Amino acid sequence: MHVRCIIAILWLGLLGLIAPIRADHIVGGHIEIQTVNNKAGNIKVVLKLYFDALNAQNSTPNEFEKVVIFRKRDNAFVRGLLCYKTKQVPFEYSNEYCSTLNRLKVLEITYEASFEEDPSAFSDAMGYYATHDRCCRNDNITNIKNSRLAGILYRTDFPAMMRNGKPFINSSPSFNVLSGEYICLKDPFKFNFNGVDIDGDSLSYQFMTPMQGASNANYTDMTSQGVFTPVSWQSGYNENNAIPGNPPLTIDPVRGTLSVKANQIGLYVYAVVISEYRKIRGKFELIGKATRDFQLRVIDCPPPSSIPNPDVIALGYGTSPIICFGEKVIFQATQNPNWLYQWEFNGDNIPKANSDTLTAFKPGVYNLTAYLKNECSKARTSREITLKVESIKIKFTPQLTSFCEGEVRQLKAPDITQPVIKYQWFKDQSIFAGNVNSITIRESGKYFVAITTNLSTNVCPSVTDTLNFVKNPKPEPTITPDKSDNKICQGESILLSGIPEDKMKYQWFKNNLSLSGEISDKLKANEAAEYVLAVTDSNSCTQSSAPYKIELVSNIPVSLDPVNLFCGNPNTTTQLVGSPSGSSGIYSGTGVTNQQLGIFDGRNLPFGTYDVSYEYKGAYACQSGKVTQKIRIIKPPDYQFPNSTITVWKEIETLVKGPNNSNWIYSWSPANLFSDPTLGSPKIKLNANTKLWLKITDQEGCDTKIPLDVLVNERIFIPNIITPNDDHENDDWQIFGIGNNSEVNITIFDRWGEIVFFSDGSYNSPFDGTYQGKKLPNGIYAYRINIPARKEQYEGTLTIAR
Repeated sequence: MHVRCIIAILWLGLLGLIAPIRADHIVGGHIEIQTVNNKAGNIKVVLKLYFDALNAQNSTPNEFEKVVIFRKRDNAFVRGLLCYKTKQVPFEYSNEYCSTLNRLKVLEITYEASFEEDPSAFSDAMGYYATHDRCCRNDNITNIKNSRLAGILYRTDFPAMMRNGKPFINSSPSFNVLSGEYICLKDPFKFNFNGVDIDGDSLSYQFMTPMQGASNANYTDMTSQGVFTPVSWQSGYNENNAIPGNPPLTIDPVRGTLSVKANQIGLYVYAVVISEYRKIRGKFELIGKATRDFQLRVIDCPPPSSIPNPDVIALGYGTSPIICFGEKVIFQATQNPNWLYQWEFNGDNIPKANSDTLTAFKPGVYNLTAYLKNECSKARTSREITLKVESIKIKFTPQLTSFCEGEVRQLKAPDITQPVIKYQWFKDQSIFAGNVNSITIRESGKYFVAITTNLSTNVCPSVTDTLNFVKNPKPEPTITPDKSDNKICQGESILLSGIPEDKMKYQWFKNNLSLSGEISDKLKANEAAEYVLAVTDSNSCTQSSAPYKIELVSNIPVSLDPVNLFCGNPNTTTQLVGSPSGSSGIYSGTGVTNQQLGIFDGRNLPFGTYDVSYEYKGAYACQSGKVTQKIRIIKPPDYQFPNSTITVWKEIETLVKGPNNSNWIYSWSPANLFSDPTLGSPKIKLNANTKLWLKITDQEGCDTKIPLDVLVNERIFIPNIITPNDDHENDDWQIFGIGNNSEVNITIFDRWGEIVFFSDGSYNSPFDGTYQGKKLPNGIYAYRINIPARKEQYEGTLTIAR
């Protein structure tokens, strides 16, 4: 058989090829998700549809059907599948005549698709579900509203294929094969609706309200978002009262057997969900669900015209058969070629047990239901016969029946005194092993052994009590860190956590060596190493986690290059340089105008000290940090000569008066012109006009250079008249050739010999014809000019004429 799976892209491309198809020929169905070859991600999807072959309006089963998989967390579409028809078999009815008369003929049609996927693609912890969605139901269904417009939705939930980083193997429950049945009004009715689970998971059964999808009569939805609604019940009906009766329809939550004594004719829809539980870490956990939607018809079966209750006996044993363990008995019913037979065991139909005889070996209650082949009438039921099976009871020696996954147990038959002819081992009531006195047990189950001796044949074999061996799954320890990656800096740590459970024991390992005292579910790990958590559960099963490796990252220092002192405001912006560089670095502080590029602009800042910072945020703490530098913008030495130009006498050593600050350092240039160029007021001797420079450096190393022009006088010119009339021409007595800072004494006398002007040492404020703030009268005044440096003296007269 070749099973094909078309991936979602192709599947969506085929939507246009699928015409809307009414589903009034579909009476039920379900979906199975099977893991193939015990390999996670290797999946077979099986869709079972029950096709109404007589009420299909000339329809035939499709060659393929769609199944869509969604993620439970957000109902998001995951993938779509086209499942191709692989098998078609008819239902077997107990009374074909009656079923045909009531237009009951159903085909079970199987569709399959396979795909192989990386399990990590189905790793969401909340799981997934597969659906089949189409329209519509029969238009004459009794217990739901608008059945002709109500779509049919089959759904199976399945767990993630990865759990705690490991493949998780699971197959959904499989419903048993259905037989074709109808319900006779006011007759007790039982219907086996159970399933099996190849993984050995525990199953429970309950009713649910059937679901309807997004499809309608004119549109078959292929891409819905996984949000579905239940059908609407007619008044008086609900999921636990889908078929009215006394008692109404019920289901055995453990065995999955339906029972009802219907009191109303009609066609009734119901749905059963199988919940799948698995023991994980000592607790049963719901891991999946499978739903089966179906419908049953209640008809009025008249009393049979000529059929008595069938009589049943056990050949050779009468009506109270007692046999030895390992023997069989044949039940014989009243033989009638016009009858149809259905044998029952403990209230359930025995599949394919439809003849007038039955071979039985299990202890329990047997009975027979008989129908007329060519008459649709109520059935007749035989009396119940209880089959007893006897044996000599012996006990096993005490055994350790609990073991862990991956372990085995040896089970040895008890020693008996009689010679043994045969051993026969049983597991869960089925033959497990042949003629050996011990077996190896690898799976859970109920085991016993029957021992046949050479005693006389009328002695039953010895049968041991049953030992229930339980294979306990190992715990599934995982290590969960409290940070997103596995890297730390020197001195840091990562808190590693397991899954805390009651009665669990823990042991941590570092580089394959156990850590003394580390026996809780948490570990503070501060070294680069591989860490493993071993967990022992209450069943003494131990499992180690996958290693968790912690790596040490190298330290990367954060720095900011120092910035030189600014003597006065800088003329341009300054580039700050931080390390390590990159977009994760940010500059900040007063004057920083670009935080990403680190541009500092101090051109308009007041004098002072400013903090600038560089902060780098690396992936780890040891590769991050913030550093700060101080930038100083200070005022340079502040000094100005009283006059920017001075006059000296040619070839005469003259004192140049400068600043007098002991905290400053002086440097005159050209240095060769000075007696000591490091003095604030040095002496100089010139024979030509010269520009001098004074460099002043303060204690901060900040300096300034001040120019000084020096004029060299060779002779003196003394005017003999001034006209102080405020016309800005010749208003004061300008004596040329003595300079502003020359050592000169000038005295002016009136005609009575009184001094009206005197200047000692410099002639910075020329005589303007006033004395003590008052204007002197016009006239002739005498003067005396004494220049000690040149040993010269001049005398004469000065006329004031206004």
